[in-house]
Amino acid sequence: MKNKWVKVAAAVLIFAMLLWLSVQGSSSQLRKKVAQYKAQLREAGEKTTVEEITPPPVSAEKNALALFQSVEPFLRSGGNDCIETNPPTGMHLISPGRAMVGFQQPQIRSSEGTNDWKDLRAALDRRGVVLDFLRELPSKDRLQFDLDYSQGLLLVLGHLMPLKRSSQVIRAAVLCDLHGGNTASAITNLHGGLSLVRLWNREPVLISQMIRISMLQIFYSVQWELLQAKDLSDSQLEVVQTDWERVDLLNSMEEAFVAKRVLGTLTIEQYRTSNSPAGLFSSREGTSRKIVGWWENLKISGRETRDGINFALWKSSWSYDDQLCLYETEQMIVSALRQIRTNGFYKDAIAENERQMKTLTTMFRSDNRFRVWMTDSMGEIGASPEWENQCLTKLMAAAVAKHLAITAIALKRFKLKHNQLPTHLDELAPDFLKAIPRDPVDGQPLRYHMNNDHSFTLYSIGENGIDDGGSATNAEASKSFSWQRGVDWVWPQPATAAEVEAFLLTH
Repeated sequence: MKNKWVKVAAAVLIFAMLLWLSVQGSSSQLRKKVAQYKAQLREAGEKTTVEEITPPPVSAEKNALALFQSVEPFLRSGGNDCIETNPPTGMHLISPGRAMVGFQQPQIRSSEGTNDWKDLRAALDRRGVVLDFLRELPSKDRLQFDLDYSQGLLLVLGHLMPLKRSSQVIRAAVLCDLHGGNTASAITNLHGGLSLVRLWNREPVLISQMIRISMLQIFYSVQWELLQAKDLSDSQLEVVQTDWERVDLLNSMEEAFVAKRVLGTLTIEQYRTSNSPAGLFSSREGTSRKIVGWWENLKISGRETRDGINFALWKSSWSYDDQLCLYETEQMIVSALRQIRTNGFYKDAIAENERQMKTLTTMFRSDNRFRVWMTDSMGEIGASPEWENQCLTKLMAAAVAKHLAITAIALKRFKLKHNQLPTHLDELAPDFLKAIPRDPVDGQPLRYHMNNDHSFTLYSIGENGIDDGGSATNAEASKSFSWQRGVDWVWPQPATAAEVEAFLLTH
């Protein structure tokens, strides 16, 4: 019996040694691949260090940071007023391609209920310092936060929620101004909001750029509402048109993806030299023991052992696989963004990037259960090809929103001067636009035609890349409407009073 257990122990030891040698051999090959890929990036002039992706400093006088910090407490504090609980949304679509003009309604309506406009004005008055901040903002050159990029992807970004909330306050202020007939104040507030998005453009963090896109979409709906006002002047419209034209999206997003490669690599390297796996895992159930039954404690011990083994294997081998995947994924995205800049449109680059990402995902996919557990726990550190490709689509939608807004403003200015709409968009250049506006999806001129009722249809061909004749019908079955859900992305026309009344009776 004794000899039997000695043989078993020897077999286990030999198996462990062979496994260790296999892991070390694989690790050596992966380390070499990672080093080679990083060297290729350096030779191509790509940024690979924290110092290179850190934005250049800006003087305190030109930085809007102190201004923002002075109003940040008012944006952090929640509340129970209508800005927090039932804010006006603007450009609320009630059917495909038809939107209700929010500021013209007698009450503020949403899924949460109704509010009176005087309640909204009172809530805005309590946030007057925020609106004062907007009036000073355009005089600055940049909004840049003091961030420590050496923290990698664990960088603390406490300013994101206040910034997002500021756009909601601005939207409420513009709509309230329009309801009260104060168009000049509405222009000033929107000017400040668009300046905020424009100045906060050098933060090379992907989630920051996605927040910028979200804020721009909010201002898109506000811009639509503003163009429904009747007492606008050409000079006022020229101000906000210039604001839209100055907003950079593509360059800022490229900087964010370049930085994500650097920050992700830094984070992987930091964890690779760590002795504790606790910070890696999204599941914290094994990090502290409670007084529970022996079976539960046994399961916790099992999870801790599994995580410890995973962590050891990850440090020695799998981490290099993740790093190589991160390098290749982010470089594909960066190349796609550069192709978009060269081509002047998004469709082909997104399609090619999606094809490449599917191939990459297949290459790095693992059927190893331990590896899958580790990958799930480290989703924030590694690259997510599917999600990052979606970021490109959202960027394209934001670019379309920008071009539609600019063109719609130019159409309004043309009508103010000529008392009629142009027959073709080329009539807008050069007096109101520098060139014929292009569709960011395919690079062709934005689609436009006059309607029999003297309105117009202005649209992009949308995500499917097919011209469906300006159809705003939802691409997928849904009871709610959004301009980005349409088969074409259409600038809405205002709903008639009868359409609004019918909608309100059923909602």
